Amino acid sequence: MRKDAHIEPARWIREYRAALRLSDVAFKVLLYCECGPESHRTGIHFVASGTIAEIIFEDRETVDDAFDDLEAVGLLLRDSAAGLVYLPNQCAAQFAWKKGEPKAEDYRLVEAKRHIASLPESPLVRMFLDRWPIFRSDEAPTQAPCQAPTEAPSVAPCQAPTQGTPQGTTTSTVARRVGNPPDGPDGGKLVEIRLGGAA
Repeated sequence: MRKDAHIEPARWIREYRAALRLSDVAFKVLLYCECGPESHRTGIHFVASGTIAEIIFEDRETVDDAFDDLEAVGLLLRDSAAGLVYLPNQCAAQFAWKKGEPKAEDYRLVEAKRHIASLPESPLVRMFLDRWPIFRSDEAPTQAPCQAPTEAPSVAPCQAPTQGTPQGTTTSTVARRVGNPPDGPDGGKLVEIRLGGAA
């Protein structure tokens, strides 16, 4: 679940009940689109039907049918060519502005503008920006807050100097751990270890 996800209790009466009337798969798809790790508080984000199918243990065709059913009811909109999903009621619920008025100084607004600017051209993005013009971005999505250094260091700070001799303790350490010393009766060859089975 996304760490900043907020689900209003009233959604169980309205949207979730409508999704459950369609099917249990439709309910799972809707809930994943709202709260999954790929989801975003604006309600418009990338979601692949294959990912959802793996998470909820359903076939991809079943998930695509659930998307079609949810779109027919109006609980979400999907642009399968761009891989985007738009949940029309998500933004207002997730930002929870008093009296529905967005505040320009809200720190979440800056992050959301960058998210929207990074999305590909889609009718869903235009529809979102028509409804929420405050998310129109003036800056480029890849604009860095500060300039990166122009010259690279000659040696990486974590790189140890090489001595020219290979590390020979790894094989003997592994051999001792499996109970097979390097000078043992079998000549110190390594034993294959399989998890959950015999060595």
